[in-house]
Amino acid sequence: MKTAHFLLLACLFALPAYAQERLFVIDSVGFGYNLNTATYFYEDKTNKLAFEDVKMSIFGDRQGAQARHSTCWYKVTITNQVKRKVSFAFEPSNAPYIEFYVYDQQKRLIQKAKAGKFVAFDERATHIKYNTLALTIGYQDTLTLVARTVTHKQQESLKTVWLGSPDLYEKGYWEEVSIFLFFQGAIALMLCYSLSFFFMVRDKAYLYYALYMMSLSSFFIKDYPEYFITRNFPDGTDMLSSTSLLITIFYLQFIRYFLQAPIYLPKLNQQLSYWVIFRAIFFVVMFITYAILSENEIASHFVNGVVLLDLVLGTGLLALSWKRDKGLVIWMILGYLAIAIPIMGLVLDNILPFDVDTVFVQIGVLLELALFSLGLGYRSRVLERSRFEALQENQRIIEEQNAFLEEKVEERTIELNKQKEAVEERNNSIMDNINYARRIQEAFLPTQERMSQHLHDFFILFKPRDVVSGDFYFVEEVVGKVVAGAIDCTGHGVSGAFMTMLGNDILHNLIDNQFITSPDLLLNELHKGVRQALKQAETENRDGMDLALITIDREHKKVQYAGAKNPLIYIQNNELHLVKADKMPIGGEQQEQARLFTKHEIAIDSPTMFYLFSDGFQDQFGGEQNKKFSIARMKELFLQIHTLPLPTQQQRLNEAFEQWREQAGEKQIDDVLVMGIKIT
Repeated sequence: MKTAHFLLLACLFALPAYAQERLFVIDSVGFGYNLNTATYFYEDKTNKLAFEDVKMSIFGDRQGAQARHSTCWYKVTITNQVKRKVSFAFEPSNAPYIEFYVYDQQKRLIQKAKAGKFVAFDERATHIKYNTLALTIGYQDTLTLVARTVTHKQQESLKTVWLGSPDLYEKGYWEEVSIFLFFQGAIALMLCYSLSFFFMVRDKAYLYYALYMMSLSSFFIKDYPEYFITRNFPDGTDMLSSTSLLITIFYLQFIRYFLQAPIYLPKLNQQLSYWVIFRAIFFVVMFITYAILSENEIASHFVNGVVLLDLVLGTGLLALSWKRDKGLVIWMILGYLAIAIPIMGLVLDNILPFDVDTVFVQIGVLLELALFSLGLGYRSRVLERSRFEALQENQRIIEEQNAFLEEKVEERTIELNKQKEAVEERNNSIMDNINYARRIQEAFLPTQERMSQHLHDFFILFKPRDVVSGDFYFVEEVVGKVVAGAIDCTGHGVSGAFMTMLGNDILHNLIDNQFITSPDLLLNELHKGVRQALKQAETENRDGMDLALITIDREHKKVQYAGAKNPLIYIQNNELHLVKADKMPIGGEQQEQARLFTKHEIAIDSPTMFYLFSDGFQDQFGGEQNKKFSIARMKELFLQIHTLPLPTQQQRLNEAFEQWREQAGEKQIDDVLVMGIKIT
């Protein structure tokens, strides 16, 4: 059956030998010729026949493929009568894939080549344009050209042959390329400007404007793939041109942010966000579909519908924004009109009976981008003016608020001044009372003259933390014995001062009226008196006092000491002695059955220096490491100064205390009392 088929084809191929075959005669050199009248056609709907199968077939006169995805065969015979060799370029229009077969009068195949945008650049018949074949015909030679094209849409017949020097054809081609490169260069400049402006102001309108330009630029690359990385990857050109699906996405996003839809149309903007997400998913699906199925018909009816819906949504957004800012919308409409017709022509390319000129589309794109750039400039001025007006309004509000606040501040100042005066008046009254308490305290403290009558050589370092003190010193003489003490009452300030008055009265009563001079007995009775006066057995009052008390008996050359928590230090024969006190205070909670204090006796056969003190000096924080002064440092200090005159000792003690405190920037934390008594 197959043999019969080839015999039939051979017979059919022999028929033209007896029939008058149409020839295209070149009898003069011209710019170009239309070969439609001399072209034979054959459509292979099976897409399986090779050149060897159809070269003997009968070609008909029907022009153009009738079905999509079919193989179309064209045959034309050309003879040269120009009396010299001529060169020309054979170019089928819009052929994505072409196989050229050229044979001579003896039916010998003399040339075979491929062309088309689906053919790698290095494999094409010529490197000038993707769908051309260069031929040279000698005088009175006859060549038959058969072209096989694979169609992806209804294809027009072969219709143009350039006849002339290749330079002339190349010149025309480079004119097209120059326009294309100018177009890409203009887009690149505007793209750089928009991206740089976006990074400066962070306005998303400039970002989507730049992405819109990038997608437009990528879409037009498919017409000149030989200048890009896809030159030897034909499928990559169509994959790159599939970015046409992104054009309207970025266009819609640009309109959204250009018209500030997120601010002024939040509900519609939310719906548009959902649509953009769907469009992004749709793009990924279509791109993967092409990669897997090698489907290059990006402009399918479904895609066209989605793209048209993008344009409708953009138009609706313009309409809703018209009332708010007509100026912005006018710029968008002008740009929209500049590109609408060419874009619609590309979208409806399958329906229109003619091809949309790429140059026309490029001019429309550049005009649109120029108008959009001017619109962005206008928008920037509008935003700047809005910001300026907002600043003025804010300034007005701030001035009003400042005036209001100044009025309130003035009222509040008057009120605060009145309160301040009242507080100052109360403070003055309180200070008057405190100063009065200080005078009372000073009145019951023994004077220097009185103390000099009982103590021949002594000093008192008395530094209250506040105006009045919780520490006090006591000196009294009865029946030839001198009682001296340094007493530290609970608290300081006014509260401590009340305790000093109580302690002073009880001691004077015990010594002056009851003639008690033994220090241990005085402490025992003082403890009872404080508890009784403060009713500590019936109440929760726990106030009391710590003290060191000595009785000087010059007749018997001895000193008796008793202490409630406060020790006694004396230096005799350059040797320092510390006599510990009982570890219980005067007053406070009575846990034991009876509180009895211990009496210590010290012989004064030789000159002796006695130091009685409260805990204010040793507990003061200071020094380089901000620690307490400590009893150890006090002992060292007493040893250093005990031989000095007593006024000098007082001065050295005061200087040591202040230097210690100031070295750490600390304030005085408690009342300070140090009594120095020298017995010779």
